[in-house]
Amino acid sequence: MVYALTDKSCRDAHPGALCPPTPRGTPMPALNPAAAVDERPSTAAEDPDVADSPETPDRPPSDDLLLRVPQQHRSRRTLESFMAAARHLLGQGGEAAVTVSDVARRAKVSVGAFYTRFEGRDDLIRYLGERSFEEAIEEWEAEIDREDTGLDPALSHLAAAFLAEPLRTVVRLDGYQDPAPSRLRRFEDRVARDLRLFDPFPSPPREDDLLRALFLVGGLRELARRAERDEGETETAVPADPDRLARIAASMLTGAITSEDPTDADQTPPTDPEGPGDGKAQAAAEVDPFDVWG
Repeated sequence: MVYALTDKSCRDAHPGALCPPTPRGTPMPALNPAAAVDERPSTAAEDPDVADSPETPDRPPSDDLLLRVPQQHRSRRTLESFMAAARHLLGQGGEAAVTVSDVARRAKVSVGAFYTRFEGRDDLIRYLGERSFEEAIEEWEAEIDREDTGLDPALSHLAAAFLAEPLRTVVRLDGYQDPAPSRLRRFEDRVARDLRLFDPFPSPPREDDLLRALFLVGGLRELARRAERDEGETETAVPADPDRLARIAASMLTGAITSEDPTDADQTPPTDPEGPGDGKAQAAAEVDPFDVWG
């Protein structure tokens, strides 16, 4: 609602116009539509989670899985509360425990504010998975771009990443609201290709080196997953020690790479130069596997 010009100000602003003799301050529609001002409270003032401006909405169309990070501080803080709450619930009870009401309650935000940003539970989980994947990739790239990096520090970083966020969320959401190929597979494929750049991998790489690196990455992931679940001091308990896990993995990898490749070894048994008729050579070739002295 705006206030009309008074009779005198109307004549001053619009010479020659027929201005009604309205009392001063009486509300009426504005004579100049361009001068009308919308006095409704802004949506951002009502709820900080709504877009800051119509031109740059915080929430993209529903088919865009990567939610744009809000520019407003309160909006970013609310979004981080949603992420922290969802990750906590995911770790407590899996994806089934991530519900809209529980996320809003733990984030201390209204359910209505939740729906201004996400369409629902599945939308939240998709965003959580995509964002965690992007953050894990960024952290890995920062690690391998360091000048003093090598196989041992890279493996230590990888083991620590599997034990913490955001990569732990990628592992937990593997296969759920997950495009093909899965986020976890894309991450591990990337890491395996990068590991081949370090010693002791030969240059140029051999045919099975990528499989060796993938085996190593998958092994670290499963050890980290087991370390998260193991409790107490038992003989088979996996320690949640990234450096120790990395040393074990590096020693296994070094041994596998530096050992003779079985595909290159000559599998043909030695032949007797004197022919099969020589009884001594044939007897020497036949060894009883149960004779420890043989």
